[in-house]
Amino acid sequence: MKKFTVKLSLIQLVFLAILLALSIILRSFTLGSSLWKLSPGFVADGLIGFFVGPLWAGVALGLGDILGVLFRGSISSPGMTVTAVIVGVIYGWAFYNKKFSITRTKDWLYILAVVSVTMLLQTVLLNTFWLSLMYQTPFKVLLATRIPFLVQIPIRTAIFMVVFDNIQRLPQIMSRLKT
Repeated sequence: MKKFTVKLSLIQLVFLAILLALSIILRSFTLGSSLWKLSPGFVADGLIGFFVGPLWAGVALGLGDILGVLFRGSISSPGMTVTAVIVGVIYGWAFYNKKFSITRTKDWLYILAVVSVTMLLQTVLLNTFWLSLMYQTPFKVLLATRIPFLVQIPIRTAIFMVVFDNIQRLPQIMSRLKT
């Protein structure tokens, strides 16, 4: 049975705050056009789940969504915040206390499945639904414009594998941040 910590040490809390700030900052950088954007913020989100588990990852990503809206001056949606919390819980559940190796096929497939679920749930279904409510645009119309985002699945999978594989090679970080 997995251990999902509720209590964080001071160093874990500070590291969580740093990752949360990094997530907010990275979301302001995007690659691609208005039709297809890739923001590196998902890497920090995955690391939050990897280090603190589902409870704190959900709380952090929800808070990060609210703070990100405030810093960017964009339109806030409680639905988007709920979606961010769900993604944090999924990342925490899927990545916390796991060991990944870039050489194991099952790890690649596992991360591919997690990324596919989060992309389908967040980007294609829930965020499209919230945008259709916010802008009073038919869901089907928005859905057609958001399907191309699924091209990011293999890109995100590869990035997660490289990041997780390499971060586990830093024993000082792992021993201080993992409980």
